[in-house]
Amino acid sequence: MMMFDLPYPPSINTYWRHRVFGRRPIVYVTDAGVAYREEIKLLAGVVRPLDGDLVVVVNLYPPDRRRRDIDNPIKALLDAMTHAGIWRDDSQIKKLTVEMMPKIRGRAMVSVGVIEKQEHGAG
Repeated sequence: MMMFDLPYPPSINTYWRHRVFGRRPIVYVTDAGVAYREEIKLLAGVVRPLDGDLVVVVNLYPPDRRRRDIDNPIKALLDAMTHAGIWRDDSQIKKLTVEMMPKIRGRAMVSVGVIEKQEHGAG
């Protein structure tokens, strides 16, 4: 099992942007998204990505008491963890549990547990 205490992700609305070049729409990661990715990579310090099916448990500790959609920070968080090399692709996640926790005074963060599922019969 791997455990990470990471900074709270930027909103999905500020992580990616959509533009149209000519007639072709493109999606790109913003400067804020790139900075978040780099911060996660530095904090994670993973040497070798996990290869198997994963169970991921996320506890969100928001920056304030405003009402928030629980799914908004998840896509940016998982994308940043993929780019940090924690796993090869977020399609490896077979179970994802997310809980919105109470605000921690002076700190916005996410606590993430990652478990690589063992195959039945492997010995």
